[in-house]
Amino acid sequence: MTVPTSTTHLFVAAAPALVAGSNIEVLMDKEVERCLHSENKSLRENFHIISVGGEGIPVILWQHLIQDFTPFYTSLHTRAPIQCQATGRVYTVDQSPIVVIADIGGKIKKTFFMLSALTLIRQLNEQDQKKIPILTWNCGTLGPTMHYMGPERLVGIGDLEAKAKELAGKTGISFNEAEAQCFQPQKGEVIKVPGLPPIVFHDFEGIISLSNTTFEPEACSASREWYAERNKSCYIAGPSLPDDLFDDSEGLKAIDLSPEEAEVMTFIDNVYKTSGKHSVLYIAFGTLFPPSNPKLWKVIEVMLDLKVPFLVVYGAPKFGEYGAMPDHIAEKMNASPERALICKWAPQQTVLAHKATGWFLTHCGHNGVFEAISQTVPIGCQPKGTMEALQEEVRTVLQEAFHGKEGLRKRKNIQELTEKIKDGLKENGDTTKDLMRFIEEYL
Repeated sequence: MTVPTSTTHLFVAAAPALVAGSNIEVLMDKEVERCLHSENKSLRENFHIISVGGEGIPVILWQHLIQDFTPFYTSLHTRAPIQCQATGRVYTVDQSPIVVIADIGGKIKKTFFMLSALTLIRQLNEQDQKKIPILTWNCGTLGPTMHYMGPERLVGIGDLEAKAKELAGKTGISFNEAEAQCFQPQKGEVIKVPGLPPIVFHDFEGIISLSNTTFEPEACSASREWYAERNKSCYIAGPSLPDDLFDDSEGLKAIDLSPEEAEVMTFIDNVYKTSGKHSVLYIAFGTLFPPSNPKLWKVIEVMLDLKVPFLVVYGAPKFGEYGAMPDHIAEKMNASPERALICKWAPQQTVLAHKATGWFLTHCGHNGVFEAISQTVPIGCQPKGTMEALQEEVRTVLQEAFHGKEGLRKRKNIQELTEKIKDGLKENGDTTKDLMRFIEEYL
C-alpha cells in the first residue's frame, strides 16, 4: 500500500523488555523495507520506538509502566527531549501530539496501565486547553470483546464499577475481589457475543481495529453502526501485515537468519524434500502464556506416534526458562530428527509461507491467525481437557487434518477466505479505504 508523504513522526511507547537487548533500529529497518513501497522509504526516520521503563522490568508488569509513562508523555506533550531508557538515545520533539492511539487492553482499572495513561493525557489536554483526539487501539477481533466491554443492552457486562461496588456491599468482600468476580465468567454462565467493540470507563473519539470485514462481517458492521450513532470514527484496518505476505510468490524468503532460525528453515526444507507439500505441523502457543508442560509433551507424544513431521516453538528467553523435556520424549525426538524439532524461536511468517507447512496449531492469537490466513494454512486451536481426552482429541484431529476429507474441506475454505481478504487490501478495498480515511482525517 502506498501512503501519502508526511512529516509526521510516530512515537511508540514500549515496555523495556521489548527494546533492551535487541538492535531495535536494525529490526525497524527490516520491517520498513518489507512494509513500505520504495517511494515511502524516507518515512523510516519518522518512526521511533522508545522504552518508557527502567532496565530489567518485564513487559508483563504493567504497574511499573504507569509511573514511567508519565514523564514520557509529559515530555512529548511539552515538546521536551525524550530519552529511550533501553538504548540511551535522545529524541528531539518538534511538535505536540496531533493524535493519540491508546492500547487500552481491558476494563479493570487497577490492572491495565493504559487507563492511567489515558487519564494523564486527558488532564494535560484540559490544562493546556488542547483537543488532542484519542482513539482506542483494538488489536484483536471485535466480536469477543463485546461481552467484556459492552453495555448490558447489548449483552455486555455493563457498568463494571457499579456492579463491583454493589457486590462488595452485599458480600463484604473487597472491591478488587468483587471487580474480578464481576469481570470473569462464572462456571456454567452462557456468554452471548453479538459482536460490538470495546466500551471502557473513558470515552474516545473513535477506534482503530485490526480486525477485518471479511473475517467477522457482522461484528464490523455493528461496530460501524454503533460508533456512527455517537458521531465517532470507526476504522477497520486489518490485518496489519506486510504486503509481501499476500503476494503470489513461492514462499516468503527469510533474510539475515540467526543460527537457530537457520536450523529451523533447514529442517523445514529437508521435510519438504522427503515428505512433500503440506506435510509439516507447525506448533506455537505464543511467547507469554504457553501451555503447561505436561500437556505439550502429551501432544508431542501423539505426533511422534503418528509420524507427523512437526516443529514446536516453545519458550521465550526474555521470560525465563520453561520446564525441561521428559527423558522419554527427548529420546523419541532424538531418534527422529528428520521429523521433529523443538526451538525457542522461529521466523513464523517465513515458516507459514513455506510449501511444506500444512497446519498451524496455535492459541489463536490475532497476529498468528492472520499470518496463517495470508498463507492459506488451516488452523487448529490449542487443545484443552484432561490428559487422556487431550491425546485422543489431538490424534483424531490430526489424522483427519492430514489424511481426511474434513482436512481438505477446511483447506479449501481458508483459501477462499484468503482471496476475499486480499481483495480488501487492494486500492478500492475496505481495509485500504479505512486506513486512508484515518490518514486523511488526522495526518
